[in-house]
Amino acid sequence: MSARCVPTHRLGFVKRRIQPPNLPRAGDALATALTTTELWYVWAEIAFEHEAMARSARAKWVGGSSRMPLLEHEMKAALVAVTAAANAMDALQSALESLGGLPQDQISIWHGATRGKRPPRHSQVFQTISATFGDDSASPAMQAEIDWLFALRDSVVHFRAEEGPFLVHPVIGDTTPAAATYNLEATARGCNLLERVLRHINDSPTIHASEAFSWLQTWGSSIKVLLSYRGNLPTQPTGILNGTSSARTFRQTPNTLTR
Repeated sequence: MSARCVPTHRLGFVKRRIQPPNLPRAGDALATALTTTELWYVWAEIAFEHEAMARSARAKWVGGSSRMPLLEHEMKAALVAVTAAANAMDALQSALESLGGLPQDQISIWHGATRGKRPPRHSQVFQTISATFGDDSASPAMQAEIDWLFALRDSVVHFRAEEGPFLVHPVIGDTTPAAATYNLEATARGCNLLERVLRHINDSPTIHASEAFSWLQTWGSSIKVLLSYRGNLPTQPTGILNGTSSARTFRQTPNTLTR
């Protein structure tokens, strides 16, 4: 049975399964349409767009505008960007784990193990990328960066408001721990890591399974468009904030898949 994936709108794909002509049909019962959304792509756009917002806030206050409102704008954008970058890699792991790079028994252990007995999510992300698309040339450094990003994401989504001393913001000086931690520098570091992961996948010289090769044929052009989207974002981004995401608008139609 063959299936063709085509983008029907900017948030999903429809996979239409076509009934072979030599098999009996009962009306249209054997012709089905399935749809899916790849949220790693959407989260990546959100991360890149909010990085542009954080960069815009920083540029305005360096230019002499009132700093306190812009510090808040930078922090808000950074909170979203670092969370979205980690979420993109989290969702990407789910998309990649079934492509044949990982042993099936390892995946079963991850899904079946109770909390505390399976590896942490950031470790699963790195193991899946490495097993499916080959080790990065500086894999220990990449693993350390993924660990850092997920720890930062967890500090956002499991935030505890605790008293503490002022910390130094890279530009403004002493400020609250939150404003000093969730800033443009952290945002750029997280988005640079996400871009590095996507480039590593797209440029991988080692693909360990045919399913991974097919996935890359489907998504390779879209990854290139996504990375170009980051590089061309204005300081006041459009995109998901107003429902006209450039990256998804120009996403290429995936190839025909055979199952």
